[in-house]
Amino acid sequence: MGVGAIAFGNVPDRFEVLPEKPGAPAAKPYDSVVVHKPENGNEAHSEIQFWEVGDTEASKPNGNPMKSKIRRELAERMQLVYRR
Repeated sequence: MGVGAIAFGNVPDRFEVLPEKPGAPAAKPYDSVVVHKPENGNEAHSEIQFWEVGDTEASKPNGNPMKSKIRRELAERMQLVYRR
């Protein structure tokens, strides 16, 4: 078990997935929005929300290629700050 952290400046502004084949439609891009959500005992806690470009509220990314890209890019930027 551990705690990971991503510095605010290391969160990509937008996630886009290129079409798998030439001429195929591209997945909808998602903007990432960091929202301060303090928790009891953790004033600095924030969460990353994903918004379809042009939307005014968070939504869950659709499709495995987009979810995989988001997970991979965030994991690459994450730093382990506590390990039990």
